[in-house]
Amino acid sequence: MTDLDHQRIAQYQQAYNAAKAAGDKAAMEAAHQGAEAVRASYGYSGGADGSQKIALSSAGNNNNSGVNNNLYAGYLNTVKEQQEQAQQRYAQMLDYSQNAYNQMLKNAVAANNAAATQQIARLNSQKTDAQQVYDNNARQAYITYMQGQQKLPQMLAASGLTGGATETANLGLITNYNTNLGNINNERANALRSIDDNINSAIYQAEMDNANAAYSNAGSALNSYLGIMGNAMDTDYNYNSLYGNAYSNYINQDNYLREYQDQLANQAYERSIAAQNTAYEQALTRLKLGVAQESDLATLGMTANDYNTYLLENFGRDIDGNYVVPLTGGSSGGGGSSGGSGNSRRRYSDGGGGDTDSGDAILGSDAWALNLARAANAAGTTPEYYLTNLYNIGQLKGQENLKKQVQAYAEAESRIKTTKAEAQAAKKAAGTGSTGSTKGNPIEKVIDSLYDHGQLNATQASNLYDKLVR
Repeated sequence: MTDLDHQRIAQYQQAYNAAKAAGDKAAMEAAHQGAEAVRASYGYSGGADGSQKIALSSAGNNNNSGVNNNLYAGYLNTVKEQQEQAQQRYAQMLDYSQNAYNQMLKNAVAANNAAATQQIARLNSQKTDAQQVYDNNARQAYITYMQGQQKLPQMLAASGLTGGATETANLGLITNYNTNLGNINNERANALRSIDDNINSAIYQAEMDNANAAYSNAGSALNSYLGIMGNAMDTDYNYNSLYGNAYSNYINQDNYLREYQDQLANQAYERSIAAQNTAYEQALTRLKLGVAQESDLATLGMTANDYNTYLLENFGRDIDGNYVVPLTGGSSGGGGSSGGSGNSRRRYSDGGGGDTDSGDAILGSDAWALNLARAANAAGTTPEYYLTNLYNIGQLKGQENLKKQVQAYAEAESRIKTTKAEAQAAKKAAGTGSTGSTKGNPIEKVIDSLYDHGQLNATQASNLYDKLVR
């Protein structure tokens, strides 16, 4: 959320509080709706009191602020989800196609290899047969040779040949045997070489068949992949077109909603300002009548002490409804005590004792009791009767208030008498001491000392001075 929108919500909250203090429910609702309109633009609601963060349903028609959501938001999500699902399906089709062609190639290679293995096994068995045939031929040649060796002497003897002829004949048998054996071995080798050539041909053919199967399989797989990818691209294009159109509608709707929300916000803000002004005027009116409430003080920026002072100055009563007796006569003098004695009246400031003899005094203070006595004396009656007259004319609220003020006067009068008695005792003590070189008589010094130490207030010190020194 931007800083500006944070400030807008804070302003609506202030307007809401002011309207609540004034009891203006319409203005409260207007401020709440204004804040909710700002929150809605960020996809959430603050709830009934604005303190929560509730996500707004993108598919719903209304949110908690009463402002319509963008109806195209749900459609955007639907198109996006359908596109993702289509992409997943095409990915699955690609995986399936690839697995299928891989398996087909494995099956073809396995079949070719099995056929080659069988053929090689047959050819290897032919090697064994050929070996057996040529071994038999070699054996038969040897037998023939040995038989010739055995028959040769008889044949030579019958022919009458001896000596060198015998050796020559024998050499012929050996030569003939070796020739036969050599021919047999050559035929064996040729036969075995032919079989090996066939084995190599079978292996080569299997490899060629596997290569052709792989090539054909790859071509088919590629055509399948291209078909699937083409369909996927067409589907993507269609979904992108749908999404683009939906997004365009979404932006238009969003701009409309923002304008509408801004309009609501401005109206709510204007109403909240009007509510604040109304609340201020109402609070000011109640203040002037002396009946301001706590919420009025908050609206006007006043404290309870400010209001109490205002009531005392304008209505003669405090914030609790107690009427304060106005003081009569006298005024506060300068600071401290003046040296010496004589016919001039002694003046004391309010720095030493606290209460003065001018303005309004707090209920129960010595100054209040003193001036109550003065007012009663001026009216020719007692303080208690004077208070009763105030009660009768409505300046004192209730019997309890009257009793409270009578009791306060009695306590203050007792305290004043005690103070005077102490001052009299001080006077006697001062009369027996030395005055020294300090200007002024001992009684004056005692009053000054009692005042400076806070044991006499300004009124008491001034009265004692009038009675004891002048």
